[in-house]
Amino acid sequence: MRSEQDRTFAKTIQRVHIDEAHNIHTSGLLHHGEDAFRPVYGQLAEFRASLRQSSCLSTGDKRCS
Repeated sequence: MRSEQDRTFAKTIQRVHIDEAHNIHTSGLLHHGEDAFRPVYGQLAEFRASLRQSSCLSTGDKRCS
């Protein structure tokens, strides 16, 4: 459970941008029985829920094919 101070701070955030968004998916999940490289990335939904509804969450990814 987050502290009241953390929840208060989260409500002040207006905008979050995540660059290289494909890393969120690949680094935040278990792969082939291995632990996630960055387990906190798997908690993005919890983080988003802690923000106020009017906060903007955007992602970007510039991958070459």
